[in-house]
Amino acid sequence: KKIELKDVREVKAKDELGVTVLSLSGDLLLELLCDDEVARDDLVEGLSELLRDSRKEMGGGESTENTPTRGKTVMERTAKQAYFMERDIELTNKRRAAEKRKEKFMKESGGLKYTALAMAARE
Repeated sequence: KKIELKDVREVKAKDELGVTVLSLSGDLLLELLCDDEVARDDLVEGLSELLRDSRKEMGGGESTENTPTRGKTVMERTAKQAYFMERDIELTNKRRAAEKRKEKFMKESGGLKYTALAMAARE
């Protein structure tokens, strides 16, 4: 199984000879057992440096709070934002058209006079 760097939150030493790799959600992705402490420390340092460098390239910085959210790219977020802006404009136009139709019927029928009388007659 492959582990993508964008899915890794942190790499840390565990116990005397163990290494753990955690996902963005905090789940355990990988657990390793090294032969000695020097190998473990080298592995943790190397993987942590690789993780930091990949985040710098993706624009996430070194902080774990700034990690990308589940692989969303800037283009995907921009496309999503554009879609919702267009949808908002479309709904606003529909609402205005419905108000114009309603206004036309209200003028022709004399308002809600007959509706009010019908509702009063039900009781």
